[in-house]
Amino acid sequence: MAGKQTIVVIGATGAQGGGVVDALLKTNKFIVKGVTRNIDSPSAQKLAAKGVIVVKADLGDKASLLQAFQGADGVFIVTDAGAHYPGEIRQGTTAVDAAKEANVKHIVLSTLEDPSEVVPKGTYREPLPDLIVPHFQSKAAVTEHLRRSGVPHTLLLTSFFFENFINIPDLKYLDGSFGYICNLKPDVALPAHAVGDIGASAAVIFANPSTYVGQTVPVAAERIKLPDALKTISDLTGKHFKYVHLSDKQYWNLPFPGGLAKDLSNMFRYYGEFIEHVARLRDPAKSVYKGPTFREVKLSRRWQGQGRAP
Repeated sequence: MAGKQTIVVIGATGAQGGGVVDALLKTNKFIVKGVTRNIDSPSAQKLAAKGVIVVKADLGDKASLLQAFQGADGVFIVTDAGAHYPGEIRQGTTAVDAAKEANVKHIVLSTLEDPSEVVPKGTYREPLPDLIVPHFQSKAAVTEHLRRSGVPHTLLLTSFFFENFINIPDLKYLDGSFGYICNLKPDVALPAHAVGDIGASAAVIFANPSTYVGQTVPVAAERIKLPDALKTISDLTGKHFKYVHLSDKQYWNLPFPGGLAKDLSNMFRYYGEFIEHVARLRDPAKSVYKGPTFREVKLSRRWQGQGRAP
């Protein structure tokens, strides 16, 4: 293993971190350390069987992260949107501070932009008067902390995940068809990609740090309209899907846990009202990895059409 960089991956048993682990291992150029809170879990054991050095650490515990980061050349950081706005910021800043103290040479951060940079103040008074899209703005706050830290870094600006179409809130109608409900205008094309594209992009960046340090790299395989995605799901499952467009207020009043509907309602509103800005940030031509399109990846075959209401 002489000469190989050591890369530490936060959230190694999760969707994003797991994809980074797999992509790094595939290159055979890195020693990979996977961070997890439970090293005895089946997922952690599977990582160990692949050759990953599994270490126990928690984004809420700087000391554990500092120990995990010792000797690392690079660290992939992804925070948990489920920790909500202040909690996610604490996670990210703690990880950045630990990486700086451990003299990590390169951080790759999975992040999102701050919509308040383009959305006029007061425009989105409802349903969240103080924040626009909380899970975007918490990640953007971590980005700013990373920039101020002085640690060499690359930002991976992610897009809408194809996998979100698999776990969609859907309604089953009496005629046997299914409806996908959302407040995004049907003619808006979302920049989107498979979660695994994040890992593939991170592997390219870690292999070429001098090229990508200081850069913001978009992750986007294509721009896709929701009705077109639903047609693909219909084609691949044999079930009829139709798009049900809701008003912003109808969407934010959906009973998602933890007030998530308000966050997502504003996200889709932002996507729909600032199309050129979002597209400019996420130009697929500027991605370092060209991933498969939604139709090519065929994730929708996993969708079973169970009529799950939100």
